[in-house]
Amino acid sequence: MKKFISFFYLLVSMLLFGQSKDAIKQIDDKIAVYSKAKFENKEKELTEVYYQAKDIDYKKGQINALLLLCNYYITKKESYDEIIEKGRKAEKIADYTDDYVSLSVVKSYIGTAFAELGLLEESRKKLVESIKYSHNISDKEEKNIINYNNHKYLAEYYQFQNKKDSVFYHLTNLFQISKEISASSIYKNDFTTQSHLKLAEFYFTENIPDKAISHLNAVERIHKNHFLEAEFLFLMGKALSLKKDDEKVLDYYVRADSAASKIGFAQLKARIYDDIANYYNRKKDLKQYIKYLKESRKIKNSLDEIKKSQIDRIDLNDYNQSSLSKENKTYIVFFVIVFCLITFVFYKKNIFLRKSSIQNTGDHGPDLIEKISISELTLLANEKNPAFYSKFKEAFPDFEDNILRINPTLKSLDLEICAYIKLHFSTKQIASIKNTSVRAIEGRKYRIRKALHITQDENMYVWFSNI
Repeated sequence: MKKFISFFYLLVSMLLFGQSKDAIKQIDDKIAVYSKAKFENKEKELTEVYYQAKDIDYKKGQINALLLLCNYYITKKESYDEIIEKGRKAEKIADYTDDYVSLSVVKSYIGTAFAELGLLEESRKKLVESIKYSHNISDKEEKNIINYNNHKYLAEYYQFQNKKDSVFYHLTNLFQISKEISASSIYKNDFTTQSHLKLAEFYFTENIPDKAISHLNAVERIHKNHFLEAEFLFLMGKALSLKKDDEKVLDYYVRADSAASKIGFAQLKARIYDDIANYYNRKKDLKQYIKYLKESRKIKNSLDEIKKSQIDRIDLNDYNQSSLSKENKTYIVFFVIVFCLITFVFYKKNIFLRKSSIQNTGDHGPDLIEKISISELTLLANEKNPAFYSKFKEAFPDFEDNILRINPTLKSLDLEICAYIKLHFSTKQIASIKNTSVRAIEGRKYRIRKALHITQDENMYVWFSNI
């Protein structure tokens, strides 16, 4: 009887295992089809795939279905609150399973949604996290595809901050990635076109129309998706407007408006109407100017209402708290242990030094080593004293070696500038000390940043304070 029960149990287990394998294969097959196809509306099907994976506790299937849903909403440029809600689920599962590739992707999607809703600081945090997790991705093509999106939205973030250098840094990264993407990739044309369009738009804002137009000419004959075609037509209208080619400019704006209307690209329509309004303003046609200005405001107000309703459905406090507790539980425990160990070591060291001090005082008196203070170094620098750098090296004996290990080609002037940055001298102060212009010091700091591989996102003063 016992043998029969054991055999029956084994048979049932094998049947269940076989069914589970079949179900996983069906889920993977569906995901493979949906991920390769440019689908119009697969929201219902992907939601079903997610719940099928959830029913059998197939976590990778759940993540992939959620990521495809997020990608679908981003492609349609809608339901950003849904991206954040579904992104949260995917983020939790990926974090639990240590799926760093999916974590990088989902953080990028959530960052995109925050950006589109105007929650720029939340967007920046997620995009930076995504880049950090992408370092775990060995496949360069996969990493490039994820980071293309990150650089695109970080450029937009810094555009709002009016940090032109940072904007240009991320746009050039965008352009470089588009060139590195393999020709066979489904993203090749879109990435190439979009990177050129983003740079064109940047040069328009910087009032460098020739460079902007050269980027537009580069993608004129490339096949574009509907969204990029509409943006291309709009930017061509802007280019012709700057050239005062009034015969063609309105034609391009009308074509851009028609293309944007077909795909419901409301954000672009508002920008088109702003430009058409400016066109009629130049023509002194007050009636048409007011008409298009009203149309633009109407669309913007509608978009603001949609954004507000979506933001209202997002519990940002809950999101930040859950994010913090999830990501930092291990770190908190780790830092508490480290803090206790450091406290114990310092306590023991203090006792040892006290005993040593008592013994030394009793025998020979205290053996004091004189070390120059920061205030003395600052005074030497402000007095333009030639002894400044030698005294600085006495105060920070490992500083120069640490810098030269990173880049041994740095010159003595570069090292001296590094010392001033270490002491938190401003660019203006350094320029005054070295009897040169602020622009010259900014150029020197830029070359030092590049030589030491300090990214644009890193604060130079914080970086040097850790050296």
